[in-house]
Amino acid sequence: TITFPNIAAATMILGGFNWSSGTFNIATQNQVLTINGTVSISGGTVNWSAAAAQTISITGNASFTGGTITTTNRSSITLNGASITIGGASSNPTFLTATTKLVIGNPTPTQLVTVNIGSLNPVIAGDLEVNNTTGLAQAVKFTGGTLNINGALIFTAGKVVISDIANLVVKGSSATPDFDNTAGYETTEQGR
Repeated sequence: TITFPNIAAATMILGGFNWSSGTFNIATQNQVLTINGTVSISGGTVNWSAAAAQTISITGNASFTGGTITTTNRSSITLNGASITIGGASSNPTFLTATTKLVIGNPTPTQLVTVNIGSLNPVIAGDLEVNNTTGLAQAVKFTGGTLNINGALIFTAGKVVISDIANLVVKGSSATPDFDNTAGYETTEQGR
């Protein structure tokens, strides 16, 4: 178990994050959490909550294939890597906080973002937003299995492709429309 003492009104920066068992806890913190590297959560308990409204930004690739992830008081987790994995072949992550929006952003350097969906029908507790302003003809591509979204699916910016075998199942929320297509979703493939 790793628990950080209270660090008020600052920015916590990690060079990467790899967690497979045990407990990581920053629940008493009141700061922006920035991870400048690869994130891999495959097991254990990760508590990235904040004492007051804050955000999380991940600049590297991100893989969520297991574990329990709590993000109370975090309005969003922005993923700015070129490769994002949600769910694995033998386990899924459990996202516990429905009020935290998962945002697919812009990788550096500019390139296609591939979102790999595990085969066991992973679930996102809240909203999923694509806000990729790179201007690429294909900015974000979903591949793999079925991703269940318990909040809204929001395409704010970026051309999205849902591959032939991928599915995005939107359960919606009363606070926002179930599907908001500001970016003008279009695809030449048969995903749904």
